[in-house]
Amino acid sequence: ISSNNGTSFTNLTTSSSGLGDHIVYGTYASDSTVYAATASGLSICTPALPATATLTINYQDGAPGSQFVIEGYNFKSGATLELRINGILVNNTTTVDPEGRFTLLLITLPQATPGYYEIIASVSDPSSSSTPSHGNSGYGRSSYQLNAEAELRRGPEDMSTPIEIPSDIPAIRYIYLPVVQR
Repeated sequence: ISSNNGTSFTNLTTSSSGLGDHIVYGTYASDSTVYAATASGLSICTPALPATATLTINYQDGAPGSQFVIEGYNFKSGATLELRINGILVNNTTTVDPEGRFTLLLITLPQATPGYYEIIASVSDPSSSSTPSHGNSGYGRSSYQLNAEAELRRGPEDMSTPIEIPSDIPAIRYIYLPVVQR
């Protein structure tokens, strides 16, 4: 059975791996999982999928002037991070650590426009590294909303190199239209 698109195969028809007498009476596949019916029961093979890059944020909203902590997981290790807010580059000097992680403190200014802000963190491949990269992706997305009625959020004081978000980045405005059915 192959769990990596046919690059390599594992023999799962030995008595020590669960198929007992080596006779498979039937198979069934669903997505990337293979089920084999044997005299000993059902044998299941699922591939170990690489983790997907993830970007998280500690708060979904805050008043203008709030601070937000973003954390990236499963990004390509050693790569340089590009951080964009509503499509505008705000940082390109952060390097993803060997475990594929990063943590950044975003500081919004009190004069920032209330509204939605989309955060996109992306990386390119590390420059000719002989060590394998951690993670399978170089792209993560999250968002926050600035709202004058929301609580003023503060990040941890011990974080180095905060990133100040320019107040001239326009907020995303959503227009909700009614659904009309005929």
